[in-house]
Amino acid sequence: MCKRLASFSGPSSPSPNPVRPQPNATPTSPSSSSRGNRQQSSSNPPQSPRHGTPQKPQNQSDNNVPNETTYHRKLRSILLEIKATTITWDEIVLYDGLNAAKGLVDARTELSNALAVYPPETSPKVAIATPRLLIMEEKLRELGEVILKLEKCFTKLSNLCENVEELAVEASRLKGMNSIHEPLWFTWSLNKFAVSIPLLLIPHHRSLHKHKELLETLRPHSTPFDKARTCIHLWAAQEELNDGGWMDEWEDICRAEVRWWPDGMLPVRSRIEP
Repeated sequence: MCKRLASFSGPSSPSPNPVRPQPNATPTSPSSSSRGNRQQSSSNPPQSPRHGTPQKPQNQSDNNVPNETTYHRKLRSILLEIKATTITWDEIVLYDGLNAAKGLVDARTELSNALAVYPPETSPKVAIATPRLLIMEEKLRELGEVILKLEKCFTKLSNLCENVEELAVEASRLKGMNSIHEPLWFTWSLNKFAVSIPLLLIPHHRSLHKHKELLETLRPHSTPFDKARTCIHLWAAQEELNDGGWMDEWEDICRAEVRWWPDGMLPVRSRIEP
């Protein structure tokens, strides 16, 4: 009998983009070359690229950007925290949740294979079923904890979106209503950020609801193998985040509209394929 396994994995890693050093100008003589290289080394010390180091996009010019205020810095900080929360969301779904769901289906498959060895009229030994049943219950408990973590993540996202709205209200009260409609760094105003960022909650609320449904489908031990495996595919896909999620829309917006937006690691969902 061929043993079915629900486990499937195949993470892929992004290809690095090394920075190519610019060639030095051709020296006219060895002595002038040596002096020129020493002067260049002292004035421009080498820098190594690191993940998370803020880098200014080429289309962002210092001359076209107003001086930053407290509102600029607060908004950037809130947006970075929102991004970090969405990354945490993906880690919860694709590490904690996916591993628990796959472990649950694998334990049921192993029990089914073990019981198939016995004739239908023979009662299997308790020692065969009990350990696997305990594993199933533990995996269901872990999946319940995953849902609780996602609910906390969603609450945090909601609070951060409210913080952006409160920032706009505070700015309009202290600096006037017109101030929140003026461009902050480039084209987007504080008011546009405040009315647009709550839209990020919609796909995450749908995703949370979907994972709750998938857990209820996986909960009964009588769930067929094919149906359970379909649930695992849907769990990992997070199709609800494909339209309006952070990496689908907001990362590009922040790169274009927020000055000194850091180039950090991508969220897990965009780097791992189930």
